[in-house]
Amino acid sequence: MDEMGRRQAEAAALRLKGEQVAAIYSSPLKRALQTAEPIAKQLKLSVQPWEGLIDIDFGSWQGLSSEEATGQDSQLFQMWLERPHLVRFPKGESLEIVRQRVLAAVDELAAKHVDQTVILVSHTVV
Repeated sequence: MDEMGRRQAEAAALRLKGEQVAAIYSSPLKRALQTAEPIAKQLKLSVQPWEGLIDIDFGSWQGLSSEEATGQDSQLFQMWLERPHLVRFPKGESLEIVRQRVLAAVDELAAKHVDQTVILVSHTVV
């Protein structure tokens, strides 16, 4: 997490101080967990990693820079920028798959916490 992300997480934690929150769930990926921690600390809760909140699986593009991804397949990269709903990453996910996965996670957590407030921490695509 960079300094801006750290400041944003701390600001969110201060804003939520005193709120009645039953649980905080996070993608198990490092950046999301790092974002969730100050919020959980402020609320005296523990962060519960939840697989359904994980970021999109970029497949064989995982970890590539924009330049590297363009070099592998410039048409697919351009489509991701202009029409992301039509893209499925090689050996990875599409936005539709992510949508279904995340909605299932939200439904499961909502059923687990009827009439309670929970916090979910995830990623830009999610």
